Amino acid sequence: MDEFFLVADWGAYNYLSVPNIMLSAGSISDKTGTKWQFSRTRLPATVENVILDSGGFAFFSRWGDYPFSLEDYLDLVYHVRDEHPLFRVATLDYPCEPEINRRQLMTNDERIEKTISNAVECVQADKTLPWLPVIQGYTLNEYLDCIERYREVGLKSDYWAIGSICSRKGSPLQIRQIITGIKRQLPTEKLHAFGLGIPYLEDPQVFQSIYSSDSAAWNWEISGENMRERKRAAAIDYLLRVELLQNCFSGQTTLYDHISDTSTKEVI
Repeated sequence: MDEFFLVADWGAYNYLSVPNIMLSAGSISDKTGTKWQFSRTRLPATVENVILDSGGFAFFSRWGDYPFSLEDYLDLVYHVRDEHPLFRVATLDYPCEPEINRRQLMTNDERIEKTISNAVECVQADKTLPWLPVIQGYTLNEYLDCIERYREVGLKSDYWAIGSICSRKGSPLQIRQIITGIKRQLPTEKLHAFGLGIPYLEDPQVFQSIYSSDSAAWNWEISGENMRERKRAAAIDYLLRVELLQNCFSGQTTLYDHISDTSTKEVI
């Protein structure tokens, strides 16, 4: 794994100076009447790479579908691109976790098909954007089927994301089988594993099969006195654990050294 992206609450970005972050559309959107609007965001100048995620798991868990159109999403994408160094933007995928709200599209087969058609629409809407198509499924066979369907529709990419692994509580062996199975099908392409927890990253085969991951699986619910300092300390500890894994498996140091002891400007 070469890159790791921090996913945090907005306050944390003020006092954690890290180069890579992942924003979720779910964390920067608010509902005004029947119209969904995305908050205009400004990140610290220290940010070098931003992945924008569609927020599918959050939206589907609450409402069963995206509460905005592709045009609305593109409006957010352009804003982020104009204000920040946009590294990749995830397509509008349909999560396949068993517990997800399935008010729309009951079966994983239907959800995989919709994930693929949405990805095609995203790319066709603006081919200049650095799209990150999402491979969906829950079993290895479903993920492999999704890859085959992408091939059938002719959608190609040098960088793919793997969905529906962030909230898993299963054994590391299951995740290893999925990640390495996908890598065998896409041996030269980069893979981003959404929200892959540290227990899974500790598996050398998993770590070496992916190009990037993020901290979406980490729980930021810290409250009480000195909350800012405690959140900062917890985040540093988390990122240091990731860096230790990078040192162990690849000798790279890309995260902890970027954390500054000084606060950055307040988010506007």
